[in-house]
Amino acid sequence: MQDSTAKLQAGMSITTTASADEINEPRQETVLLNRIVFEIRNTLIVDEILQKTVDSLHQALNLSGCAVFQPNYSNLLKVSHVSAATVDGEKLIGTTSQIYTDYYQALAQGETVVIQNIDASLAPQIQSVGIADEISRLILVPLVYEQKYLGGISLYQFDLVREWTTEKLYFVEAIAQHCAVALHQAQLYQKAQIEIAQRQQSETLLLQTTSELQSLFEAFPDIYFRLASDGTILSYHPGRSVELYLAQENLINQRLQDILPGNVKYQCYKAFLQVLKTNSLVVLEYSLPLPDGEKNFEARLVPSQDQQVIVIVRDITQRKQIELALQTAKEQLEIKVGERTVQLTNANAQLQNEILEHQWTENLLSGQNRIMEMIAEGTSLGKVLNLIAQFVEKQSGEVACAIALIAENGINLKYYVAPSLPKKYVQNVSALGISPNFASCDTEDCYRKSVIVSDIATDSKWQNYRHLALTQGLRACFATPILATSGNVLGILELYYSTPRPPNLSDRKLVEVFSQIAGIAIERQQVEESRQRSQQRFQNLVETTSDWVWEVNEKAIYTYVSPKIRDLLGYEPEEVVGKTPFDLMPVVEAERIANTFSAVFTAQQPISGLENTNLHKDGHKVILETSGVPIFDADGNFRGYRGIDRDITERKQAEEALRISENRLRAIIDAEPECVKLVAPDGTLLEINPAGRAMIEADNAEAVIGKSVYDLVAPEYRQAYQALNESVCQGNKGKLEVEFIGCKGKRIWMETHAVPLRDEADGSLIQLAIARDVSERKQTEQALKESEEKFRNLVEYTNDWVWASNLDGLFTYVNPKVRDILGYEPQEIIGKTVYELMSVDEAHRFAEVLQPFISQGEPFTNLEKTLINKNGHRVILESSGSPVCDRQGILQGYRGITRDITERKQAEFEILKALEKEKELSELKSSFVSMTSHEFRTPMSTILSSSELLEHYHQKFTEEKRLAHLHRIQSAIHQMTQLLNDVLTIGKAEAKQLKFQPKLLDLEKFCRIFRQEMQLSIGNSHQIIFTKQGEIPPTYMDEKLLRHIFSNLLSNAVKYSPQGSTIYWKLEIESVGAATPVEYRAIFQVQDQGIGIPETDQKRLFDSFFRGTNVGMIPGTGLGLAILKNCVDLHGGEISISSQLGIGTTFTVILPLHYEATLEINPPIYEEQEYGT
Repeated sequence: MQDSTAKLQAGMSITTTASADEINEPRQETVLLNRIVFEIRNTLIVDEILQKTVDSLHQALNLSGCAVFQPNYSNLLKVSHVSAATVDGEKLIGTTSQIYTDYYQALAQGETVVIQNIDASLAPQIQSVGIADEISRLILVPLVYEQKYLGGISLYQFDLVREWTTEKLYFVEAIAQHCAVALHQAQLYQKAQIEIAQRQQSETLLLQTTSELQSLFEAFPDIYFRLASDGTILSYHPGRSVELYLAQENLINQRLQDILPGNVKYQCYKAFLQVLKTNSLVVLEYSLPLPDGEKNFEARLVPSQDQQVIVIVRDITQRKQIELALQTAKEQLEIKVGERTVQLTNANAQLQNEILEHQWTENLLSGQNRIMEMIAEGTSLGKVLNLIAQFVEKQSGEVACAIALIAENGINLKYYVAPSLPKKYVQNVSALGISPNFASCDTEDCYRKSVIVSDIATDSKWQNYRHLALTQGLRACFATPILATSGNVLGILELYYSTPRPPNLSDRKLVEVFSQIAGIAIERQQVEESRQRSQQRFQNLVETTSDWVWEVNEKAIYTYVSPKIRDLLGYEPEEVVGKTPFDLMPVVEAERIANTFSAVFTAQQPISGLENTNLHKDGHKVILETSGVPIFDADGNFRGYRGIDRDITERKQAEEALRISENRLRAIIDAEPECVKLVAPDGTLLEINPAGRAMIEADNAEAVIGKSVYDLVAPEYRQAYQALNESVCQGNKGKLEVEFIGCKGKRIWMETHAVPLRDEADGSLIQLAIARDVSERKQTEQALKESEEKFRNLVEYTNDWVWASNLDGLFTYVNPKVRDILGYEPQEIIGKTVYELMSVDEAHRFAEVLQPFISQGEPFTNLEKTLINKNGHRVILESSGSPVCDRQGILQGYRGITRDITERKQAEFEILKALEKEKELSELKSSFVSMTSHEFRTPMSTILSSSELLEHYHQKFTEEKRLAHLHRIQSAIHQMTQLLNDVLTIGKAEAKQLKFQPKLLDLEKFCRIFRQEMQLSIGNSHQIIFTKQGEIPPTYMDEKLLRHIFSNLLSNAVKYSPQGSTIYWKLEIESVGAATPVEYRAIFQVQDQGIGIPETDQKRLFDSFFRGTNVGMIPGTGLGLAILKNCVDLHGGEISISSQLGIGTTFTVILPLHYEATLEINPPIYEEQEYGT
């Protein structure tokens, strides 16, 4: 793009002698280029950009015509946009199609094609097309983006004086490159699908995180309340170590002061009000009478957000008992002092001991309270455990205290704090790793109960490790496990002595108390770490989701915006916070949404799927889909909304493109020269195109639409046409020739081809029919019948075998000479084809020889063939024939003679055998080239090119050529009809309008009849073999959906399998589970021997419009398997694929036999049909 722009700017360097217009022209082109670029970057509507581009080029360059070509799904080029001022645009569409085909390779490589003159240097077909259309100058500029060919721009000039300058070429190439960028933008729709999958993954991860938080909360040891500002209990956790003997359902939504006894509720309520007033921590101690006695509790009340209070309650009964005991001892001591004053001297020593014990207990309680406060205040675990160790050492006076915690492996221990242990000892032990067999931890008892080693020098537990302790002056050890409330071991608390000795009662009491406190601190730390990790994961989810997450307050002002806003609207989050949603919208859109929001905000209702248009920071429009829920505080006051926005811009553009496509199809049908009509099951004419109205002499549509079509059919054919309509409306295809009587009395023979079509209004089937006037052909057939009678009299006695056949190759007449040549009576031959009198190989060979003559309607002479006499021996014959046509030149069959040359051919057999092989190879090559050439042209190209040729050159064509073009149009319309049916079906499926209507069905009979229908439609190119295993119980299925499923599977198997291969269709009945009554399911398998499906394509095989990467030029729409998948889903079934490249593919469909079945009294009755072999 930059290269072309630079070239354009370089082209502006003009000599000083140039005229003023010449100087201004490059500047105008640069302005035009900049304007087109600006439009491309400010809209995503590609059709508008391309149309403006061709119109602007046409005007700027003063062209005769300008068009854009794009490839369709079959990689065939078609005109997508033509400038409004193009001269004779319809004729140039067909012309450009041929020119583009010849220059496809050069354009696909990014080369610009410039044709300055239509002369002998060009290809003959280009010369003829250019001269016929009077084209003198032509430029073809490719549309290429990142080496991908997207189409091209064509510029035409009919005058002889125009010269294309280098500057003009650079200008057009620059425009083409910007057009390629616009086309590429339409391919970004798939990114939305990826974002949807990522959002689903985020939601799953969020659910997992919520579950983990719940598990951690259940492990919290204390009682937990969350209170509203009026004391109402909003949530409650009973804890694992404290029991209030109250069920949770009895607490939620009650006020705390209402459920507590009178002597307690006033204390709690006073503390509660103090927290709300001071917004600080309040600690309250109280007692409650419980079934197992009175319990003491400590409640810590801390403020939370939204005027809520968090209450954590811990059982301190044991501590209070110790305090009570201390108080009792003190009182007893005072009594003894009073009573035994006389014995003061003798009791002084004892009194000192009691005082020391009293001081020790007070220090113990003081230290315990201090440490518990640090835990409640969130002090780090290291500081808490270090203080515990230091306090124990201070209280004991002659120990070294250490605390070791369980390592990450859940087995070994690692020293966490050891303030007084020798550092060398700690280092040596840490290097070894403390495990259950280490010294005082030599058994599992260390992890469950206390272990006392009075003398490390003699105790067997320290045999392998005593040197580590003795060298550091450690002589005795006392170890106690630190247990969680669940009973799990969190670590051990150890006391080391410098002299051999057991622990005294004080040491044991210290260890008992502070091992419990250490457990509380460790569990509190673990819960806090888990909470922080969970909170961080949740924050990451919100920040990285593919949708824009937001919050607004009650005034609709953004208070939070996730970083996704950068991708959607180009703003940084901080740029949006403080604004309202309406600040980001166009004025009119803001007024509309404000009116909607006003009603929703007033009602405080959720918002779901609200579409609104926003302005990107760079100015372009972005369509968003908004959903949100109201936010309320603890008092139930409305505080705003929280929600998400999703970008649906590309989805809305796709819907608009579909609407345009439907309008184009309607225009094509109205332009169709044959009669196209829709007929209801009761015969009511629903719709008819202008050509059809002209055939039946209707002055306007109102004269016939809504009336019975049966009234227009001649009485003698009315019953047959009614039967055709009823059959088609039951899902079958049909063909019929009947005589119609026009509105003004004119009788006309019409050949009708009818197919079923689903009515969008009520889902019923109606008839879609295409009919053509065959009145002249019927008259010719009658004349031919009379001529045949004369012909028969002339040839009855000739020495050669005289014969006649119709278009299907069936003998309609043979003279008696056939008795001498083949041994058959004439009546035995009539109604057969010549191929039925040959071996299979000879039939294939002769068909290839004969087919070129028949397809062209040309005579043939001296064609040799080998037939089998009635007695079994082979006869070599030489045939000549000439086409039989009606008065309009339409081929009706062949007439000819056949001579026995068996004896003559015996001598030539070896030579002819070699020549025949060479001929077969040549004919195979010709057939392949013909087929490939045909498949490269889409139905639309066929209709346009053939109708143009008939319009402009019909007076030069023979009747035979005119009919050939009409046949091509009919075939193309049939393909378009099939494509329309597929699009309508997949559209209903995606809109959830495809109905599932199960009925009682004879499944085996359905399959066998359907196989016959498919075999008849494909002829002898492939063989379909159906097999069944197991008895089939009564079955409830939707026959119409089954036909969708197996018509797609079997037709695909035929399409992608080599000629002559076999398609296997298997049905197996299988019981499911052990339930009563027994449930059954049908397992279908369709196996082919085709090209196979790449493994990377199988995941997307059922997506609409997706086709395998290895299909090459095999035609297809990519809708069949998507329709199939929807039909299987409606049955409650499943489908799987097994495929190998070059070997074949097997589709397995599993359907339940009674999926939401609706009972019918009688099953449908099928009539077996014999189609022959």
